Amino acid sequence: MQIISNWKFKSAKHQVVTSTYETRLSIATFVNPSPNWIIEPAKNLVNELEPTLYKASQNMVNELELTLYKATQNMVNVLEPALYKPIQYKDYLLHSNAFGDDTAALQNGLR
Repeated sequence: MQIISNWKFKSAKHQVVTSTYETRLSIATFVNPSPNWIIEPAKNLVNELEPTLYKASQNMVNELELTLYKATQNMVNVLEPALYKPIQYKDYLLHSNAFGDDTAALQNGLR
């Protein structure tokens, strides 16, 4: 959702409070696109004022799995490797403060 919307919609962080008395089950859905699909921001959401923030990828599942493994080790942003990091996106992100801490971290990475 975050990549396809070009950062307009932010993916939810999955957090839970577990119980020592009851079991809990999480089911991830719509997580494995077909291997031949190219995952990229929707063309109608990208323009000169709001350029694409994410690289197109046909190998997104493998990239995310590797990054997710690294994230569990270092607590990094899972979508960060998919981002373009050129300076010109800094101005685009400055108005995105409503997205919270990840945006601030992203802005610092672009400087």
